Amino acid sequence: MKRRTFLSNLATCGLAMPILRSYANETLKNDNQPVRIVWITDVHHGYGTDAQQRLKKFMTFSDRVKPNFILQGANFCHPTPEAASFIQVWNSFAGKKIHVLGNHDMNKGSKSAIMDLWQMQQPYYSFDAGAFHFVVLDCIFSLKDDRYVDCANANYYINAQYRDLVSPEQIAWLEHDLKQTSKPTIIISHQAFGEIWTGGTVPNRMLVR
Repeated sequence: MKRRTFLSNLATCGLAMPILRSYANETLKNDNQPVRIVWITDVHHGYGTDAQQRLKKFMTFSDRVKPNFILQGANFCHPTPEAASFIQVWNSFAGKKIHVLGNHDMNKGSKSAIMDLWQMQQPYYSFDAGAFHFVVLDCIFSLKDDRYVDCANANYYINAQYRDLVSPEQIAWLEHDLKQTSKPTIIISHQAFGEIWTGGTVPNRMLVR
């Protein structure tokens, strides 16, 4: 991303932060236990030679601050034998661990294979932590012959309007899930649902919004 674009995007995000902080403070009036999250994303094991060293530093920090959960925001690793020791580092954390699926995670295997490696039960799901409800979405679908298909084995690299999609079944699930909670909800995904990320947003993001 060009520096000017980055600064513009950062300024847009900055405008939202006081609103989010005010919203969080209002929520915590009735629950004075803050939710602490330690989040890492785009480690890219298999591409970056220092991926495992960076993850070890992350885990050391996580062990020290004792968050409600740790979260990897996708593009973590591939379902290959080389990733075994990398995943062992991640699994060394004794607390709750959250996974998000990303486009590069399926460059060398299937969605089910990476989920098996991560011991990820569902591709999209929700949970509560403190005063908040969290939703993790799976945006790694492509549209092929009018069907939503899982990305696998680097089939992601097609026209941008046919990829990074949220499946119709997932949209229906999300609507139902949100009706079941009265807590403020934070939606987590690897891809963006806003307009500021120029690297590619979810084509059917308005359905989520």
